[in-house]
Amino acid sequence: IMGAVSSREYGIAAAVLSVMRIGGQAVSMAIVTVILTTTTASVPAAEYLPSLMQVFHRVFAVFAVLCSLGVFISLARGRRPIKSE
Repeated sequence: IMGAVSSREYGIAAAVLSVMRIGGQAVSMAIVTVILTTTTASVPAAEYLPSLMQVFHRVFAVFAVLCSLGVFISLARGRRPIKSE
C-alpha cells in the first residue's frame, strides 16, 4: 500500500492503513462475539467446553472463507503500476 502513493502522501496512507487494520480487528471481534454468544448462550456449565470447541470450529471456518475471499479479490484485481515520484 505504501508503494502505491508518492512520498509526500505517506502520512495519509499510513493513517488510512492504520484505521483499516483497527476496523478489521473490531469487525473480527464482533463476528467472534456473535458466534460465541449464539452458540453458548443457553448451554449449561457442564456442557460449556464442548460448545466452546464448536465455537472455535465455526470461527475458523468463517474466517477461512473470508480470507479465501480476500485472496481471490486480490488476485482478480491484478497488478497495478507503481507511481513514480
